[in-house]
Amino acid sequence: MPPKSNIFRPIILAARIIGFSAIAVATALITREVVGQFISEGGGMPPSRIAWLITILAMAIAGCILSWRRLRVAGILLIISGAAMGVDAAVIAGRNQLILLALGLPFIITGLLFIKSWRSIKSRSKSNKD
Repeated sequence: MPPKSNIFRPIILAARIIGFSAIAVATALITREVVGQFISEGGGMPPSRIAWLITILAMAIAGCILSWRRLRVAGILLIISGAAMGVDAAVIAGRNQLILLALGLPFIITGLLFIKSWRSIKSRSKSNKD
């Protein structure tokens, strides 16, 4: 549920900005790699890896969109997306390893902010009932 209190709105807004910014940067970098693959005719990422990265981005986009209704689910999706981006960087990326690790971290931070906000809102609403 969206927060009823104004205390958590700036944190959630900052998390959304970080999340959507990370998605924009990741999309630009993946697009650059795909275009580079077609220009160099055979160089660049294999199609299966491109599909994997697009799946990760789709999960991150779904997480950011869900943050307007379900903070916990959005946080979980974004943490999974960030971890998957980091695993991809560690295992497959090669020369772009630092870039993909840097791209995974904002997703994890955003997810943690959503989950922290959700927990705080939940505990606050529970204490207001008592």
